[in-house]
Amino acid sequence: MPTHMMKAGVKELDLGSTQVTDAGCATLAAALDSGALPALETLYLDYIPASAARRKPPCMRRAQT
Repeated sequence: MPTHMMKAGVKELDLGSTQVTDAGCATLAAALDSGALPALETLYLDYIPASAARRKPPCMRRAQT
């Protein structure tokens, strides 16, 4: 993830209808867990090739913190 996005006050990120795979979701989850996008409130992952199981964790972890 670009450094400028990690520090920015990004509150909404729409990755829907992109080519994010299971591996991409895992990378995204790791980045969010390490503090990337601290202001993020909403993450859209609709219509991506990643499995439903992989689409949930990044959103659910962020929502619970």
